Amino acid sequence: MRARSGHARGANITRGQVAERRERAAKEYGCDTYEDYRSLLERDDLDLIVNAAPSKFHVPITLSILGAAFNALCETPFSSTAADVDRLIEAAGRSGKPQAISPETGTAWGREGGW
Repeated sequence: MRARSGHARGANITRGQVAERRERAAKEYGCDTYEDYRSLLERDDLDLIVNAAPSKFHVPITLSILGAAFNALCETPFSSTAADVDRLIEAAGRSGKPQAISPETGTAWGREGGW
């Protein structure tokens, strides 16, 4: 992702018992880390948030991302129901921010040259 300053930035969000994973990501990649994704939504220097959370959290987290007026990129599966997809489309319309679905989010970050 690109911060508004034009520099590539990233954030890693993991839960409680894997704090060492956050620490390792911060050290290896120089990214900001968070235990709770809602802290990320308080930032004002990001253009895009990638939702690579476990599938069962794709809808609620993407709704939060769009509700906070960020562009959203969500890993597949986007949703398990058509009704949830409709909710996500409506949220994107209300926010005025685009949302996209990426089947490759989990692998693309490791490619030579990145995004």
